[in-house]
Amino acid sequence: MPIALLILFSCLNDSKKTELPVEINEVKVNSIFKHSGKDRIYNYYIPKNFNKNSPAIFVFHAWGGTSLGTMNFMNDVHNFHELADKFGYLLVYPEGLPNQVDHLLYNTNPKDNGNWWCTDPSGEICSNDDVGFSKELAKYFIKKYFEPEIQIKLTKKLLKFANSSIDISDGLIDDLKKMMNKQRLSYKILEEKIPISNNLLNYLKKNNFKKTDFVSNGDDYQILFTASADKSRIIKNISKKLSVKISRIGKIRPNNQKSLFIDEKGQHLLLKFSGYKHQF
Repeated sequence: MPIALLILFSCLNDSKKTELPVEINEVKVNSIFKHSGKDRIYNYYIPKNFNKNSPAIFVFHAWGGTSLGTMNFMNDVHNFHELADKFGYLLVYPEGLPNQVDHLLYNTNPKDNGNWWCTDPSGEICSNDDVGFSKELAKYFIKKYFEPEIQIKLTKKLLKFANSSIDISDGLIDDLKKMMNKQRLSYKILEEKIPISNNLLNYLKKNNFKKTDFVSNGDDYQILFTASADKSRIIKNISKKLSVKISRIGKIRPNNQKSLFIDEKGQHLLLKFSGYKHQF
């Protein structure tokens, strides 16, 4: 009996506007970060070769400017995104808060109201802790990457239906091969069944990029598992109960059949990149 191959994918909640997208080459605008009881705006750009060792550069706008305007200026005039892609650093653009005439500005020392630019009669701008905001924002990005949200609740249910499982960290195809562990098996993966976020989908359409260039880049931290076809009802029930989207993306087959990755046109495709290779 063929074994169904499934992949776990968590639905993004776009209304929160706080998720760090896993996709690369992503521009995120007007994201919200809660600090000291206030909604603070920031924008960011994730480069092509973003990884665990990527540095982050915080870019602050001038008095009266905006984070989005600064991001567009630095990219259009100084090719910041191209440089970020080349050298692999994350770009973050925090935004100040408006004063009484709606000019955005920062307060770098909330304990010292004598700073020349801290002239808001209400004293509200003078009390803003923009240093603390920037520090917490940096911690947020670090936490999002090094402490991803893992589907712990689902892992506790795997014994009820899964024959094998692995977390996807090095890349979909490479981790699939690790899960098969040199057994006499092959696989058939359907590109159209592999779920991606709306952010990545829009990015692919906008830039005319291929989905296959992104599906095995790694650091997904989701669960890949196999289960018999007769476990489908159990899987659907658990998926609904835990509010976790689970997608069937292909099949495990005998090794007398060639492993296949079928693109959306129904053609076998050789992937340029199957995952991260560890060097020991």
